[in-house]
Parts: sequence; structure tokens; C-alpha cells
Amino acid sequence: MFTFNKTSRFFAAALIFGASSLYAADTQVSVTVNTSSGTDTMTVEEQKQYKPSGVAFCIDPNVGLIWDNLDPEFSITYQNAAGQKKVRNYQASIDTVGLKLDVSFRFNLVFFTDSANDYFESNKVLELGQGIEIGDWPLRMLIPGLNLLPVGTGLIYAPFKNAPGGLLIIDLNIGLGGDGLCLVQGGTLTPTK
Repeated sequence: MFTFNKTSRFFAAALIFGASSLYAADTQVSVTVNTSSGTDTMTVEEQKQYKPSGVAFCIDPNVGLIWDNLDPEFSITYQNAAGQKKVRNYQASIDTVGLKLDVSFRFNLVFFTDSANDYFESNKVLELGQGIEIGDWPLRMLIPGLNLLPVGTGLIYAPFKNAPGGLLIIDLNIGLGGDGLCLVQGGTLTPTK
């Protein structure tokens, strides 16, 4: 039989107090966030109010023949209803395979489409599912003289596997070759500091 002495009562009280403190803390969790302007302390609920907005721009040098790994680095802006903004940097790794001969600089416009992703969730790696990459290279090869221009356009779309929405990249390629029709096999968007 177990009897309560002063020490065991102290530990029991500490356990009960600790459990009630954890329950109370569950509704008031604050997280320290490192931003470009310093360190902010925001609650989880405040972070969830920030949604992706706008477009990101990046330049991605690329070399690909049939199989390609695109690796642009870009920043997505998250904005709340009051107009306050937070920025999250991502390093992408996008695997494509298909009709491709590309030695170029890609000037990319990057969008998150239909994304319910919020700033709190943005510190996790976003996985990309199967998608499509479409370029104008075959069309430029069919039209005489157009294939001599070192400029092409393209579009990449891949849905997120672990979140709603997807990644849309519209690019302007300056260089040799270009893209035809490619399958995006998957990839990741990894948050960076």
C-alpha cells in the first residue's frame, strides 16, 4: 500500500500543476521567428494568419538534356489581413524528364496556386507531385528563322503532395535550346534561412 508523505505530496502537486500549466500553455504558445528584419515573437495563431501573396522572381542558370533537375532559389511573401508581410526563402529541387535540350539562364516568375499554406506551416519541406513542363522549343524548330533566336518561354506546374495547391513557374529562357513537353517527376521546396 502506498502512503503519501511530504515528498510524494510535493511531487504529486508538481505533476498536477505541471499538467495544468501545459494545458494552459497549449492555447498561448508563442514561437520565435527569425526574419530578415530581426527576430519576432508571434503566436501560432498569428503566424497562421499570414497567407502566400504575390509573385517571386528568380534567375536560374540551367543545363539539361532529356533529364533535368531545376534548382531555383526564391522568396515567397506571406501577408496577413492587416497588410503586414513575412518572407520565407525556398530552395527548389524539381526533377523533369522529356523532350529537352537546355543551356540557358531562366528568368522565373514563381507562384503558389490555390494554396491554403500559411506562414506557420511554411517552415516545413513542401513535396511536389507529378506535374508538367511545357516549352516552345518544338514550335520554334518548325518556324524558319525563329529557331535562331536565343529566347524561349516555358511553364512548369506541379501540385503539392503534402499541402493544398501547387507551384507554378513561368519562365523566359535566354540561351541555347529549350524545353518541349516534359513530365515533372516530383521534387521539394526546402525552406532556407
